[in-house]
Amino acid sequence: MYLVQMLLQAFKNGVHKGKDEAFKNFLPAQFFVTLGLVVLYVVMINFIGFYIATFIFMVALLLYLKVPKLHLVITVVAIMLLIYLAFGLFLKVKLPEGVWLKPLLKQLR
Repeated sequence: MYLVQMLLQAFKNGVHKGKDEAFKNFLPAQFFVTLGLVVLYVVMINFIGFYIATFIFMVALLLYLKVPKLHLVITVVAIMLLIYLAFGLFLKVKLPEGVWLKPLLKQLR
């Protein structure tokens, strides 16, 4: 219902209203660095696996965004643990192991 109401207002008033306020604090450099890190992350998943790529991506992005070190550690550990528990143990989903790590993981098993 809310979506329909918002669409009707957008058609009535136009979508340019509020554009300046929405992009007031937009930082192009921050956007493009984040976009570059996301692209690199997607590529890294195929080579080094989901868990390591996710760890590196999160640490790199949070360091770039100048998140305090304690918050960074707590966030990365909590999210990695949550992903492992939810997908690895509970749902038993096989996440990508990576082309470079797959032979190493086979030797360890």
